[in-house]
Amino acid sequence: MLDTPLGPATPRSSAAATHWWTAADGAELDVLVHELARSYFEHRERCPACRPGDCPELVAWREHLDECPACRGDAPLTFGPPCPRRREFIAHGSACTMGPLNQVPACHSIARCNPCPALRTAIEAVLVWREAPELLSRAEFLRAEREAA
Repeated sequence: MLDTPLGPATPRSSAAATHWWTAADGAELDVLVHELARSYFEHRERCPACRPGDCPELVAWREHLDECPACRGDAPLTFGPPCPRRREFIAHGSACTMGPLNQVPACHSIARCNPCPALRTAIEAVLVWREAPELLSRAEFLRAEREAA
């Protein structure tokens, strides 16, 4: 194990603890994760969905609720059913990329972009890459083990 400023390095996953996961695999993964984190912060500054703060539609909906007793559900016999603005907001929630993995209604539960489609694609690429070297390293290890026997 390598020593780090925070103490001895330990395997981060079951793959890192196996014989076929090499130090080179770990170093490549470290570079990839570092680049993903660095790129995320640059992306967040440019992406309208990833900027900090609530979704603009959610802010507008909250303002509407302050003024519309029907949408708040106050005395339905007096105010009647919710106005068309409620249906619009529900439709927005169904299509909003500004919440967790497009869950309905996305922007009810969390601030923006967790994650936006571009960020989700980048994370998926890291995860796919993570599996590929592990499988390749395992195959190389097993071939070398078979040849040594």
